[in-house]
Amino acid sequence: MSKKSLFILFLICLSIILVGCWDMEEINQRIFVSSIGIDFNEEGKEGEGNYIVTYAYPNIYALGKDPTQEEERFVVSTVSQTLFDSSRHLATRIDKPFYFKHLKVIVIGEEFLKHEDLVKQVLDGLNRDSRINRNVKIAVTDGTAKEILEIKPKQEPITGAYLNDVIENNSQSSRFTPQTLTRLTKEFDISDVTLAPKVKKVKDDLVISGAAILRDYKLIGWIGEEENRTLAMMKSKVKTELIDVSVEDFTVSYVITGVKAKNDVSLEDEKIKASFDIHTEGYIQQYTFEGGKNTFQDDFIEKVEREVEKKLKEEAEKLVHHMQTYHKADIFGIGEYLSKHHPKVWEDVGKDWDEIFVTVDFEINVTSKVRRTGVTK
Repeated sequence: MSKKSLFILFLICLSIILVGCWDMEEINQRIFVSSIGIDFNEEGKEGEGNYIVTYAYPNIYALGKDPTQEEERFVVSTVSQTLFDSSRHLATRIDKPFYFKHLKVIVIGEEFLKHEDLVKQVLDGLNRDSRINRNVKIAVTDGTAKEILEIKPKQEPITGAYLNDVIENNSQSSRFTPQTLTRLTKEFDISDVTLAPKVKKVKDDLVISGAAILRDYKLIGWIGEEENRTLAMMKSKVKTELIDVSVEDFTVSYVITGVKAKNDVSLEDEKIKASFDIHTEGYIQQYTFEGGKNTFQDDFIEKVEREVEKKLKEEAEKLVHHMQTYHKADIFGIGEYLSKHHPKVWEDVGKDWDEIFVTVDFEINVTSKVRRTGVTK
């Protein structure tokens, strides 16, 4: 082959390599959705869909060092027959396509969660759509999701980014239980019961506190932040917490720095028994000194430990009673434990687990230790 032919062949190969991305879209030609809100269309007219879908996304022209626009984000809503049909409806009002790879949070309104058939449709659609990250955060609200997404948080103007950061950075609090699309679907498959963090409007800001109890793809109740804290301790998912107890008519603040919970489920005399052994360690954060008392005295430390144990045990027993009596909801993972460690037992009881769960015997033991009491007497 001549040099000329080789040169021509080289140019042909080079042109193929350097052809570029023919289907590439510029960043300013996409809408990067950060959060989606899903509500039930209560006042829907005949022929309208059951969904009110709200999209929140940043205005890229307001970002960077030299922004050309002031509005930092946009929020748009539409009524549709399905979740993803809503983006097609909005295509007649918005000049760019939606891009979901950066979706952070999906917020679902209370009324929508009362319709299990619609919740199933949403989860099925989300799990089938390759554009959606399976680790997208799920949150619920006792109002409307649209109202939540319309709020502009003071710390972060992009609602989706703000909610995502709060949920991810919950190491200093156990007042809510983070939830993702993957875990939500898995927990429904195993025991039909799961939790999702509750986000609510407080004045002009957003707060995540407590959780919604979902069973069989339907909202059945709520738990508060203290109940959620108790559940987190029973599952050994507390990194740090503060417990106030009364000792000798004074309030003592006990800061938990570590929790270890050993859980076991067994079958005794054809009855299921669940035991929770919870051990906490911490230090005394605050105490008002009077009458010569101080936190270095052994009898005082022991009283604090006993009061902490008493309070945590009472809170755990109260939560168990509430779940067995009013909701028949296994938020403790007893069914999941049986399915993993006692599959034969689970085969027999799994189909009637809601009814069998209320008969489970719970045994809760708590031990607490004060490791530090301060640096001054």
